[in-house]
Amino acid sequence: WLQHYEDERYGHYITVGGYAGTGKTHLAAALRISLRDLDRTMCVGFCAFTGKASSVLKERLESTGGLYEDDYVGTIHGMIYRPVIAEDENGRQKIVGWKKRSELPYGMIILDEASMVSSDLWRDLRSYDIPIIAVGDHGQLPPIGDRFSLVHRPDLILNEIHRQALDSAIIRLSVEVRSRGEIPFGTFGGDVYKMRQSSSDFNDLFESLDFSQQTMVTLCGMNWTRVQLNRQIRKKLGYYGQIPCEGERIICLKNNRYTKLMNGQLGTLGSISLRVPPNIYEAVIKMDNMPEPYQTLIRSCCFGKKEYNGYYDEVSPKKVKQILDDTGYPAVDLFDFGYAISVHRSQGSEWDNVLLFEERSQYWDSEFYRRWLYTAVTRAKDKLFIVARD
Repeated sequence: WLQHYEDERYGHYITVGGYAGTGKTHLAAALRISLRDLDRTMCVGFCAFTGKASSVLKERLESTGGLYEDDYVGTIHGMIYRPVIAEDENGRQKIVGWKKRSELPYGMIILDEASMVSSDLWRDLRSYDIPIIAVGDHGQLPPIGDRFSLVHRPDLILNEIHRQALDSAIIRLSVEVRSRGEIPFGTFGGDVYKMRQSSSDFNDLFESLDFSQQTMVTLCGMNWTRVQLNRQIRKKLGYYGQIPCEGERIICLKNNRYTKLMNGQLGTLGSISLRVPPNIYEAVIKMDNMPEPYQTLIRSCCFGKKEYNGYYDEVSPKKVKQILDDTGYPAVDLFDFGYAISVHRSQGSEWDNVLLFEERSQYWDSEFYRRWLYTAVTRAKDKLFIVARD
């Protein structure tokens, strides 16, 4: 395919699937070196959905010599959109939206974590008519609220787990999950183990974890569990009430087509103040995968709620338009507390420490549950604590 990628008969993109530990990122580096041999003047755009994934990609490319001076490595967002800057009433500059770049200077795009890419993002990427190599984990759940799945049936599949990767207890456990579809109780090596919620070990663990860190997340399957856990974690951290406080972890609940904020993106609240009574707040958020603070309007109605659908259209379109005209913002965003999140919304991200509450909906078949469990396990990098509900 590398020899003929400019020939439309071979397709302008190719998809590569591989489970955790099969060397997908190393493959990306090897592909870049091969492209260098074919055309020494070519620049390549390496991109991933999240900032964490693009940072890992950059480290591995640099360590293997697969990154060259004019290549781009970063988020899809940063590669194809540019910020729209405006001044607020105090003369301070703020980002009020993102505009798609008219062209890109790359001869090839190598897309990592392709399983996380939505149909909208994929359409924007394809619009540049640049050949794309899309690499992702085909064992994960599909993107949130999107039937589109770029690596559901990849053109090429990496099956063999690298021997070095098998040194990781998390990788070994992910292999077991794929084969058995369940996780037994016990310790799997290092800080990877499963316990009952009723055990004293769980109580000790819960008290010892620092849930305020960006490197820590709690995952679950049910909405009611998420609400309860966020309430418990906030209480442990000294936060009360429905309105989030400065320094709290929050998560985006709905795509914003103007600012390109995506459903499932996490951030830390920098500041918050009431802008339009009774429930429209102005907030500055340090999103995990955005280089600049994100200034926006948020509605308080979704914080701490089990379901969100009833709140998406709570304010009439006429009222929303008036608010946006008065404030100069392109849209009002929806957020919730982000200490405990669903496995669906965790996709594409990785954390050093993961606390997983294992639960299964009566509506999930065995194959869906296997993907859910595999996705959850592979969100952890170093420590994984699995809790069985009583």
